[in-house]
Amino acid sequence: QIIEKDPSDHNLLNTLGDLYLRDKNVPQALKCFRDLAEQYVKDGFTVKAIAILKKVTKFEPDAPEPVAKLAGLYQVQGLIREAREQYFLLVDLYKKKGQNDAALSTLYTVVQLDPENTTARARVAMFCEQAGRTKEAASAYREMAEIALRRNDLATVESALK
Repeated sequence: QIIEKDPSDHNLLNTLGDLYLRDKNVPQALKCFRDLAEQYVKDGFTVKAIAILKKVTKFEPDAPEPVAKLAGLYQVQGLIREAREQYFLLVDLYKKKGQNDAALSTLYTVVQLDPENTTARARVAMFCEQAGRTKEAASAYREMAEIALRRNDLATVESALK
């Protein structure tokens, strides 16, 4: 009843979520935690929203939505490595669900996040190749080779060109 009267009480919403967890009511707990994460984002508490979304992903490891939000928040915080890890996890979740367009779009997000990352470009290229998108694969391999050449990483250049 208190939450209904003041749904913006962060501490109370977190406590209610924890109580639902103790009562083995995971769906209601996750609803509380998701609402709380949204409120934290809205109120500018990005770090707290990240902590709550981590809690959500522990109980819903196969749900893409909280992973996507978590990746985006890491990106906003400038935590590129953490964002990249979450985006790669998101790619794997999309692949498991057969959502190849979403997976590829997420891979391109990683490339935009870190344009000089040859590993990300290699994943784009391999994904495109496996999906039969040969022009996109060739383009990704070429970009990977160009980056590696600028770094004088001849082994990566050779691998990309093959």
